[in-house]
Amino acid sequence: MSKGEVENQILPRTAFAYWKQYICQYWWVYFVGTVTVLFTNLMQVLSTRSVGWIVDYFTDTLNKEYFVGALKNFSSGQTFVLVFSIFIGARIFLAVGRYGWRITMARQTHIAANRLRLLLWKHVRFLPKSALDSTYTRGHLMNAANSDVSTAMSIFGFVLVGLVDIIFLGIITMVAMMFIDVSLSIYCLLAMIYLPFIVKRLADKEGKQYNIAQDELSELDDLSSQYISTMRLQKLTQTGQVWLQRLYARAEKYRSERFKAHAISLSFMPSMGSAAFLSLAVLYILGTRAVIQHEISIGDFIALLGLVSLLQDPLMGLGFVVSDWKRGMNSLARLLEIYHAPLDQSLLTSEGGTDELPGDKQVMDSPLPVLDCQSLSVQFSLTSKLLFEPLSLSLKAGERLGVMGAVGTGKSTLVNILSGLNRQHHGQVLFHGQAFSHYQHPILRKKIGVVAQKPFLFASSIRDNLCLDSTFSDDELWHFLELAQIHEDINKFPLKLDTSLGEWGINLSGGQKQRLTLARTLARMPELLFLDDCISAVDTITEERILRNLDRELKHSTLVWVAHRESTLKYCHNVISLDKGSE
Repeated sequence: MSKGEVENQILPRTAFAYWKQYICQYWWVYFVGTVTVLFTNLMQVLSTRSVGWIVDYFTDTLNKEYFVGALKNFSSGQTFVLVFSIFIGARIFLAVGRYGWRITMARQTHIAANRLRLLLWKHVRFLPKSALDSTYTRGHLMNAANSDVSTAMSIFGFVLVGLVDIIFLGIITMVAMMFIDVSLSIYCLLAMIYLPFIVKRLADKEGKQYNIAQDELSELDDLSSQYISTMRLQKLTQTGQVWLQRLYARAEKYRSERFKAHAISLSFMPSMGSAAFLSLAVLYILGTRAVIQHEISIGDFIALLGLVSLLQDPLMGLGFVVSDWKRGMNSLARLLEIYHAPLDQSLLTSEGGTDELPGDKQVMDSPLPVLDCQSLSVQFSLTSKLLFEPLSLSLKAGERLGVMGAVGTGKSTLVNILSGLNRQHHGQVLFHGQAFSHYQHPILRKKIGVVAQKPFLFASSIRDNLCLDSTFSDDELWHFLELAQIHEDINKFPLKLDTSLGEWGINLSGGQKQRLTLARTLARMPELLFLDDCISAVDTITEERILRNLDRELKHSTLVWVAHRESTLKYCHNVISLDKGSE
């Protein structure tokens, strides 16, 4: 996605404004859904009311004034067929109406969820690395992509279905009750007058508690990812039990906060249920007297019982709708905070940027160096010292540069700068004679490969980790695995290329992870390749085989290789030490 596409996506800053914009965009779907909910409510009330008519028919007290036309002159058999037809027809159309709102309004729940996740991905991939390391950590983003999206999506579908159902079913039911007996209906409804106050108070309380629980979940996700990524270090330092205790403590804290939120949510049920119970109690007391005094028929009394019971659905639903609405809006607000986070402008297409680079033959024949930097240095603050002395170097196509240095001398920082990932530096870095800002970010990532010191693997299969967004045949994949000297290990797995790696590639050793990430980068055959001490965990024999393979296969690629062992850099044309300068 280009810079223009990102900027043209004008997203409202408040959750309600975003929700309103979405509803307006798909207004016709919501209109059809509302009509089908209304139709469903009519059929619910009609089928319930028709039970009373059936009872009155059998007790010979059916009030034919409810019906029109020639019913007054209908025979007993014709009247029987009519009232049963109304009941059966209402039940059939009730099923049709439910199917209608499910495929229209309710379906928007899943469509909105897909859109929310897509927006999250499109924005997160342009966030600055500093923001991803501090504010929008892996745990925070995992929570957003799963819990927040799953909660927010309901306000675009099922919550609206519930809201429309409460309004229409409540109104139609009350109207039907009034047609039977006005005074009885009023008494039944007065028994529920306290409900709005309780619902508002519980909804506010639940919304605050839900936010607390979501923050705890983000912390738990973050700690879990740290626990998994440091498992080997925990074994070496015997600190696994300490980590487990921290993890259990954080999980218990989240469980406690989440339980409080669920407890508040469940408290809606007794509140709603008590209102329905009071209404039924009033109806039983006053309605029984009305039947005895022949003010209403037995059928009308049974119909009122059914209608008051039918009111329980919107009453019970009212609490959950308000609860889901509050939680959904809170989650949507958390997502919008991420959507509006400042972007790293260097990752977006620059004005006048190009998506073209010289071809392989042009690169080899070009007098311009592939990579050229002058007086390069890094200073993290105005008061700190330079990370390394000002550095100047030039690499032509096919050249190989080795980089050595003690821990903390800036080797990985240098790799990030020379590969265009870090642009906070002094001095000039040119790629094919142009600054990195001259090119579109996708073309840079296609032409420049980086194998990081700490390998990253997705919790998917080996095949998926190698292919990513590309397509390779099995023969090609095995070739890349052989170059990285991991083909024999993979061949021993029962599922071979389809073996699942688990979270962070936990099913592989450190050396296997390094070699697999190397194979993944080699599959793209980048023009400029950075290897940041990426085979430090393999033995010297395997290392020598990998070095020979790279020397043979990457003749036309320009390499910058960071390593601690001098033997690793023996195929490099030049070696620099960040401690001593050029050698």
